[in-house]
Amino acid sequence: MSRIELGSVSLELTELGRGRPILFLHPGHPAGRTDPASLVLELLAKRGRVIAPIHPGFGMEAAPPELTTVDDLAYLYLDLMEAMDLRDCAVVGVSLGGWIAAEMAVKTTERMSHLVLADAVGIKAGNREARDIADIYAITDKQLAELVYADPAAMTRDPKSLPESELILMARSRETTGRY
Repeated sequence: MSRIELGSVSLELTELGRGRPILFLHPGHPAGRTDPASLVLELLAKRGRVIAPIHPGFGMEAAPPELTTVDDLAYLYLDLMEAMDLRDCAVVGVSLGGWIAAEMAVKTTERMSHLVLADAVGIKAGNREARDIADIYAITDKQLAELVYADPAAMTRDPKSLPESELILMARSRETTGRY
């Protein structure tokens, strides 16, 4: 895990692999972030150099007060791409990360070669009467697991068995997801 400073924002990053850059933007709730040792990052690293930042407010530090919207995060990650001189970069976003990635692409694709959105939230594709986006705060964890996972048991974790540090991260990520 490394850190990069972008103005007043300090980002934690995981970097794996070599070759063409892949910017991976993690989901919001429920896990809150992607474990640096996760299988998805390991598999992506076989295809290129993976850069996986932790969204501000999803790690052990609170989000800076100037970051309040997905739009702010999109500009932050465009700044990251410029600061790291990422060119011909595949941007991969999952859930909240997918929304951020889509917002980045709307602003500029100058440094992007590909855009991959998986389970992107925040993007309304249906008509105005269709409820495309589930309110994750108005449904139970069981209902959320059924929506998010092919195997809902994959999300099942007994909070009593988790260390306090993991519970803090989960609570912070839930609060920060709501903020953005």
